[in-house]
Amino acid sequence: MKKIMMVTLGVCLTLTLAACHQTTTKIKEEARIATVAEASKHYLMAEEHIWQTEASATMKTSQQAFLLGHYTKQTDATITTTNSAGMDAAFKRTTYAQAKAGMQQGIKNEKAGQKLTTLAQLNQLLKAAKAPHLLTSFDQLVVYQDKVTISHTGTGAIVMDRKLYLLPLVWNPKSSVTATVLTPASQKRPKKTSIAAIQGRWVATTDATAQMRVSGNWLYQVSASGGVSRQQVQNLRDLSDNALDSGQFAQMSAIATRNHYLMPKATTTAAADGFATVYLFLDATHMAKLSTSQKPQLYTRSDAGTDTTAIPSWAQTIFKTFDTHKSNTTVISADPLNNGTYEVVINTYDNFSTYYALDQRTYRFATVNGDHATFSATD
Repeated sequence: MKKIMMVTLGVCLTLTLAACHQTTTKIKEEARIATVAEASKHYLMAEEHIWQTEASATMKTSQQAFLLGHYTKQTDATITTTNSAGMDAAFKRTTYAQAKAGMQQGIKNEKAGQKLTTLAQLNQLLKAAKAPHLLTSFDQLVVYQDKVTISHTGTGAIVMDRKLYLLPLVWNPKSSVTATVLTPASQKRPKKTSIAAIQGRWVATTDATAQMRVSGNWLYQVSASGGVSRQQVQNLRDLSDNALDSGQFAQMSAIATRNHYLMPKATTTAAADGFATVYLFLDATHMAKLSTSQKPQLYTRSDAGTDTTAIPSWAQTIFKTFDTHKSNTTVISADPLNNGTYEVVINTYDNFSTYYALDQRTYRFATVNGDHATFSATD
């Protein structure tokens, strides 16, 4: 009998210790993810960070549940920017409670059978994405909500072991759902410089005939035919987060990324044509011309060789006269015609924070008389 009692006590003690171990482990895990979540919130809500997509975890969905997942490595140049204002151009930071109300309204508006993602489903995605920890609360996420479309979809974000996990907060039955895994982007970043420090002539390292000139807040180019074009040079740090929440900045940033450069707000001084080319000043003496159709072309600031960047007086008069109008447009190029007049192209000059719906260029003729130019419409 005594032996039986000792065995029973031993079993009870073992079970008690196991239960205590499980409880202690659970507490430690919850404390760990709470610590991760707080660090993640500080990381995502403080400064600007640029991330590059590393992998994705996709799970097929039934009418009610997530099914087996598929983890895929990615090597493209897709980037995501997080900062105090939100994420990229389309998502603003909010709370889960606020996002939930918007998402429920969006689901009601869409009438497509969408569902809110449960905490258990988020953990399914995290597990499929090979995350080191799982969530115990929605409050551990930094939550972003779509501010562009009427669907009000939401995204949950958390940083764990230097990786950013983006999780959809709404999903479609009988379809698929994807978690995205990102790491800090590794492309080249410009050093912080000032517009005052980059004044002067810039010459391509592989072609001495390719030259530009920074004068004031403008980057000028003189063509072989004598025409002059210019783009505004800007320090992105001087622009608000809201100003850079534009499709235009996203497009220019994508051009840089495809060419293996980044444009962080804190250190970028650059110009752009608003369509397909970015001029990124890497420091006070180096600049990269980045485009959608050609390899990067590097320039250095130099006084050596023949200067082909002298801006004709007639061009200076045209630019100066139009700029006195104080509008949100300017002359971006002027070309001499055979009859003594000049054809000018007018467009917006802020090519980083303007939304472009259509090509807004207009064409005018200009005549120059002394230090004044007169503009008339083209046919």
